[in-house]
Amino acid sequence: MVEVKVSGDELQRVQQRLGLFRSKAPVVLSKAINSAVNRAKKNVVKDVTDRYAVDGKELQKAIRSKRSKPAKLSGQVTVQGGRLALSKFLTDPMEPEGNRPKFYSAAVLKSDGFKPLTGGNEYSKGFLVRFESGHKAMVERRTGTKNGAGREKLLERMGLSFPEMAGQRDVAQSIQEEAYRVLQQQIDKQVKKAMEGKI
Repeated sequence: MVEVKVSGDELQRVQQRLGLFRSKAPVVLSKAINSAVNRAKKNVVKDVTDRYAVDGKELQKAIRSKRSKPAKLSGQVTVQGGRLALSKFLTDPMEPEGNRPKFYSAAVLKSDGFKPLTGGNEYSKGFLVRFESGHKAMVERRTGTKNGAGREKLLERMGLSFPEMAGQRDVAQSIQEEAYRVLQQQIDKQVKKAMEGKI
């Protein structure tokens, strides 16, 4: 979560800068906070998709924001959602139809590249399937288990959630620091507009 807010001291400093226009301080700060919130939303998508092999449009759907109002000088950006199916990341091949490779592979972190799903003692090697519902999944057969049809049960492989990706320390810190930089920049801009009578 990214939180953008101002302290009572910051409010007083802006009031002093505004002088005769001091009553406009809450509006000035609210506008500045909302600009920082908007930038943080964009940076969540940019920073996460720069690092992880996920679809930015899907990530945008998971982002929620609360905007500031003059009566409440704070805003925030949160990312929601559970763990993503591994098939939502980059896989090789990307579709289950066609010739099967010796090993299917997947990439979660772009810097790590593709990793083969070779299986192990309890699971078969991974492979892509498309269910009748249309859902595409990277699955493994769990040895020693049976479903109702007498076949080994399938286990869908999962990756990280969007909140986990956005919450990684370096990602979260970068987004928070940029939001604060934009906040300070926008305070200066909005103070100038208020002094010119444009707010």
